[in-house]
Amino acid sequence: NLTEKVYWNVLNRDEVNVKGRIIGGCLDIIAELAGTKYDAATADWGAPWRMPTREEVLELKANTTNEEVELNGVKGSKFTGTNGGSIFIPYAGFIDTRGLVFIGETSMYWTSTLSGDYSYLAYVFNHYGSGGAVRLENGCTIRPVRSK
Repeated sequence: NLTEKVYWNVLNRDEVNVKGRIIGGCLDIIAELAGTKYDAATADWGAPWRMPTREEVLELKANTTNEEVELNGVKGSKFTGTNGGSIFIPYAGFIDTRGLVFIGETSMYWTSTLSGDYSYLAYVFNHYGSGGAVRLENGCTIRPVRSK
């Protein structure tokens, strides 16, 4: 219960690792993946789980503090809300033309929001709670959310 509009999935200790679901390739020209057949979180976890929107990530950043921590030997960021609830975002790295890079150093997590200017880009968030738009053929981790 970190933010007002969505529940952020809380990982249990056994789930903290450096495995990630990767989406990529060509998509129809749409602006939002949430609730479509392209939503990888819904495809893997089933409804009501989905990928967070860019707006939800910005809300997370605005309403939490974040600190670098290590959990089970995995570095990451801990986002803590004013109510004391928190989530751990592992530094899972990402995949680009070089392969899997920056494990334990940084992270990029997909949002479900595509760039308004270029349908081959989707917004991501990093361990700081910010980020830009990344080409869909790159591989980023997915952190599921569900609406309250």
